[in-house]
Amino acid sequence: MTIQWFPGHMAKAKREILKQLKQIHLIVEIIDARIPFSSRNPLVDEFCQHKPRLIVLSKSDLADPKKTQQWLSYFKEKLNCYSIAINTHQKKDIGKVTRLCQSIMTDRVKLKKFQTSALMIVGIPNVGKSAFINQLAKRKIAKVENRPAVTQRQQWIPIGNRLTLLDTPGILWPSFESDSIGWRLSATGAIKKHIFSATHIVQHLTTYLSKFYPNWLSTGYSIDTPPTANDHIIQLIGQKRGCLLPGGAINEEKVLDIILQDFRSGRLGTITLETAPLD
Repeated sequence: MTIQWFPGHMAKAKREILKQLKQIHLIVEIIDARIPFSSRNPLVDEFCQHKPRLIVLSKSDLADPKKTQQWLSYFKEKLNCYSIAINTHQKKDIGKVTRLCQSIMTDRVKLKKFQTSALMIVGIPNVGKSAFINQLAKRKIAKVENRPAVTQRQQWIPIGNRLTLLDTPGILWPSFESDSIGWRLSATGAIKKHIFSATHIVQHLTTYLSKFYPNWLSTGYSIDTPPTANDHIIQLIGQKRGCLLPGGAINEEKVLDIILQDFRSGRLGTITLETAPLD
């Protein structure tokens, strides 16, 4: 299944990023710690052009900490990339990123005296780029919303006297070859609702959770009854949360939305939907 997805503003953003590369010293790639593989845009490899790259796993507070460590090891050992996991709302984590960037620049980049370091911030929509930039700049510069495609233009942002950031719009690659990538991006809110139906997303999500996080129903909804099928899960959650239509039938649309929102907010626990290929 190939899903086509490349809005006009994303194609324009790609062209503008390529124009700016010559003056960039370090590329900071923001990915979602819950889907470290699916949230990596393969076009970034093209952008990098052998420039130093730091991979920042954002939203690590929502991800499985054990799997996050496995992904950090993967990026270091298999891809030979710098990487760090952060909660973009924690100032101490932002400080760690700043120090790591400075260390990378010292080791890998030769700057002229008094030259300002230029960092490019890249990532797919809704991975936390804007929240990261606002914390780094210590002021509200980038617009933050829990929906994709909020940032739609580039902007240069000075950070102190010796550092400048180029914030870029979140961009996706032209098509998804794998359905698994598509539903995971949808589950985390990286692509808009109309690409996949809520039923399709939740069916994949609940199947994955039941296999790898079997206590998710108990954690999120205090339901201890083992579900036998996806329809059974919808019924159980609908009854527990009072999602009823006139006549007593379950409001399935509302239940689907609740499951997605509870996953995205961390109510179901710290969950990662992908395992690092360490072998």
